[in-house]
Amino acid sequence: MKEPFPEPKTDDQGESLLLLQRRLVITTLCLLIGYLVVQLALIFSDILRILAISIFFTYTVSGFVDSLEKACGRRILAVLAVYAIMAVLTILGIVLLVPAMMVQLSDLLNSTINQLPLWADSLGTMSGPLEATLARYHLPDLQEVISGLAGNLPRPDGNAIVSQMTAVAMSTMTWIVYGLSVMVLSFYFLQGGSSMVSSLVGLLPEARRGPARTVLCEIDVSLHAFFRGQIVLGLLFGVFMVVVYMVLGVQYALALGLFLGVWEIVPVIGPTLGFLPALLSVLLSGMSNLPGDRIVQVVILLVVFNLFQWIKDNIVAPRYIGDAIGLHPVLIFLAIMIGARLDGMLGIIVSLPVAGALAVLFRHLVANRDQAPAVAEPSAASGNQPPG
Repeated sequence: MKEPFPEPKTDDQGESLLLLQRRLVITTLCLLIGYLVVQLALIFSDILRILAISIFFTYTVSGFVDSLEKACGRRILAVLAVYAIMAVLTILGIVLLVPAMMVQLSDLLNSTINQLPLWADSLGTMSGPLEATLARYHLPDLQEVISGLAGNLPRPDGNAIVSQMTAVAMSTMTWIVYGLSVMVLSFYFLQGGSSMVSSLVGLLPEARRGPARTVLCEIDVSLHAFFRGQIVLGLLFGVFMVVVYMVLGVQYALALGLFLGVWEIVPVIGPTLGFLPALLSVLLSGMSNLPGDRIVQVVILLVVFNLFQWIKDNIVAPRYIGDAIGLHPVLIFLAIMIGARLDGMLGIIVSLPVAGALAVLFRHLVANRDQAPAVAEPSAASGNQPPG
């Protein structure tokens, strides 16, 4: 005789439904908390911007401070020495580099716009069959359309750009307040940042202090790797490419190399965006120290740039920093887009270390969740055993 079908386990269904309800409630609360955090960030955006720049500056120069502290023996002297060096470099940059960069960038923009009509004429010559087809259907001439668009483009004035930037910087006290606030906060972070973190960890319950220290140590390692790799190494690579551009005879080498160094901070898409102006300059003006036509020079420049970029990414960076962020390129791209939407270039730079820190926190949360059932299961099993 066949046994009857087992009755459905209503207890298991109830537990599953309860678990689903808890997850929905937790997800809703997380979304609500995230929305409130974003609204508070918008309200206190100036304070958060100053704090982000201070942390940015602190991690950038912390390696130099540590090296000087080993030499002089006192950390405050090392911090003051770094501040003095940064002040000298800032003054030299404002006096020497910034005007030269503005002039070179203005010349590059002017030469690009001036040669657009010539490109339009060349394109019109090569597009004879297409123009015949357009004329057959009584459509506007392609060459006239392109020449008209090129002629109507605005022509930037380098002196006007510099004067406007100077006027904006001199007419507002916001930059001065920002600068002083960043310097003061960075000084305290460099002087006693570790003690601040220890004090915050000490406020937690005893059982939570160990895991909190582990998470904070991993976040600190990730941030140090990012700032040492993406910023310091990227800027040094930009300075190195200034020399390479000068050797090859690329015009506007100073501005193009420093522009590349700034974009090297942004992983995945940054190097390509930073290299495009140099490629445009060679297309327009060529390279004075190399023979051959423009196409050959462009190919040479592409080979040289990709070779040095490969050496930096695959030989220098792994030995110097390892994996700076530890995120998938898709997540990096999403973080870049979110940062750009929130606060432009500063948001792009800040979003990457924030994404790395959140990745470390997420890994620990997932690890703790996976370990929790293994600890709770024996007690539950023992509780279900019948009394002996």
